[in-house]
Amino acid sequence: MKVVVVQAMPVDGLYSDKNLPRALRLLDELANKGVDIVCFPDGYPSTGESEICRKARDINVYVIASIATKIAANRFYDESLVINSKGEVVGRHKKVVLLWMFEPYLIEPGKEFGVFKTPIGNIGILKCSETLYPEPASILANKGADIIFVQANFPTNILNLWHRILLVRAWENWIPIAAANNAVWVKEGVIYKDVELTTVYGGKSIIIVPEEFGKSMEELPLIAFSHGDFFAERRMVKALAGHGEETIFSDIDLGFYSRLRKEFLKYRRTSVQEENPRKGIDS
Repeated sequence: MKVVVVQAMPVDGLYSDKNLPRALRLLDELANKGVDIVCFPDGYPSTGESEICRKARDINVYVIASIATKIAANRFYDESLVINSKGEVVGRHKKVVLLWMFEPYLIEPGKEFGVFKTPIGNIGILKCSETLYPEPASILANKGADIIFVQANFPTNILNLWHRILLVRAWENWIPIAAANNAVWVKEGVIYKDVELTTVYGGKSIIIVPEEFGKSMEELPLIAFSHGDFFAERRMVKALAGHGEETIFSDIDLGFYSRLRKEFLKYRRTSVQEENPRKGIDS
């Protein structure tokens, strides 16, 4: 799968109608480049579902877009759309895990983490703060996701921590992660607990794969227990953006990681009551 992450520059902030024309132009720039799927960041372009669908069809590419769906006054769903290369919406993820500071007052939470099966792979989606907890990524991996796309709008000053979290999510689920953050932008006049804040968001979108060490899990101990170079960030990070608007690419063999993931996850336990699959083998 050839994956593209678009680190888009918001125009007048998120949830602005001005973001749609720029999003369409960014997609046009990816036409005829052999791309399979394009992921935009959280809150981008926020409007224009039908226009994005037509553009996905025109350039024959899957697109993951972020749309704000109003359901009442000052209340909306923060949705991710999976649009296929025919321009059809084949998946919708409504943000489930809300950021405790602001979002519960504005966003109606979704109820599940779905995996969207497509001819190019089984797609899971997490939105921004959903990556901060281990369970959402684990749910997607256990449901059969081949890759997790993350749509984010994280502040610039926590991106180092966020990258470490994503590296762990890739490791603990043995799954590739393509994370789109917005390009750096500034939001002024944010009021929280009677304090006016100026927040700098964006930058450092990243594509991560699990450690590459061999063709089966049986080869893992040969490196891990022999002082070999292991869990190497320079091999796990396949692409990393800067601060401005840009696109980053990676070719990912989803089938390779799927085979290793099946071996890795069969030893995961979600309850201490579950039987050890190796009982009687090592005893």
